[in-house]
Amino acid sequence: MKKHCCDYMNYHANFTCDIHSDPFDCPDNLILFDKTNKEYGLIIHDGGSSIIGISFCPWCGKKLCFNLSMKGDPLHFWNGGWGLIFRYLAMLSGLGIALLNLFDPIHQGITRWLMVICGLFIFSSHLKFILDKKSKTTDNQKQTY
Repeated sequence: MKKHCCDYMNYHANFTCDIHSDPFDCPDNLILFDKTNKEYGLIIHDGGSSIIGISFCPWCGKKLCFNLSMKGDPLHFWNGGWGLIFRYLAMLSGLGIALLNLFDPIHQGITRWLMVICGLFIFSSHLKFILDKKSKTTDNQKQTY
């Protein structure tokens, strides 16, 4: 039996039901832990076999071992690693579009200002995501459990 981040996660990740052989059929089974990939997921009890990948413990908030191959979370790629690099590039592209159209107008009139506004919007939306991600990371590191 693997020891997990807290007693609650230890109980739910190692839970075996006496009645149901399939973890997706048991309403008491909440967490599915894949021992080979060391991935955690919340079981969706809708009659199917769906899970949602999680990277933090729902009970204590600690970061869980999480693999990039998590199949239950299609947006995981964009939340870290290469995704952050692409977000930085998109942020710089948006700033480049705005500055290029502001100081060296390719377009004239309203089109020019629309390009500046769109570039600033691209820049600010990706900057907000990156800052939110960094603040969540520092918040999780400051908490003690």
